Amino acid sequence: MLQKILQKYWHTKKIKKWEYLYQASKNDQNLYFIQKWQILLSSNWNQIAIVWENEISWEKSFLNKTPKPIDAQAITDLEVIFLSPEDFEKLDNFTQKEILKALTLFVSDRVYLLNNIVNNISVINKKISTLKPSLSLEYLQELFWNLFNIQEAYIYKIYEWAILPILESNVNPQVQLEIQKVQDKQRSIIWGKDYFLIKVDDYIFYGKIQKYKSDYVITNTFIHSIHTLKYLWEILEKLKDEELHNLIK
Repeated sequence: MLQKILQKYWHTKKIKKWEYLYQASKNDQNLYFIQKWQILLSSNWNQIAIVWENEISWEKSFLNKTPKPIDAQAITDLEVIFLSPEDFEKLDNFTQKEILKALTLFVSDRVYLLNNIVNNISVINKKISTLKPSLSLEYLQELFWNLFNIQEAYIYKIYEWAILPILESNVNPQVQLEIQKVQDKQRSIIWGKDYFLIKVDDYIFYGKIQKYKSDYVITNTFIHSIHTLKYLWEILEKLKDEELHNLIK
């Protein structure tokens, strides 16, 4: 409903991949509706969230007529519709009320998504602390069952210029090509229709999945579980080292 109302009064804007939709250093007070595809929100180079299509971005700035405190960068080619505070003021009272009503309902629905994200983070943390770790696909399936069914899993660590496996559930040459794309990045989170690729420091995690939750919930759950995931990878790395030590012994 919100999209249909706003399309009558908003302007359309297209942004190329890696360009900024808005930045904290600029006084951008527009209200954005993401029609296609996704943006990364960050502050001081720290990732905050990924916003997908059919989402509103930073409505508080629009309503308060204040600058946005974060940066929004397109991680795919982006298409948005936007409304400026100046254009909003030119609309009649009835139209303004309709927009504000639709916006209120939209934000209320988002609260349920945020609760879902928080609950999923809690479940992952609890499982990592209680389940006995294992270098197996079944272990990872149990950890993330509330988000997706992980059908293939690959965890690697970069040692200088070498990429060494910690866990490989299958032989898949395509995975090697994919992880090379993020090898030189400090942090990267990429989601596709049936896969994800996460790079944090020296660890790379790739998975083929069947999703149970929306992309919005899954990606933002993982963004706010980065330190927990790194702890998990360190545990599995120690298991791998022990396995190799026993083999040599």
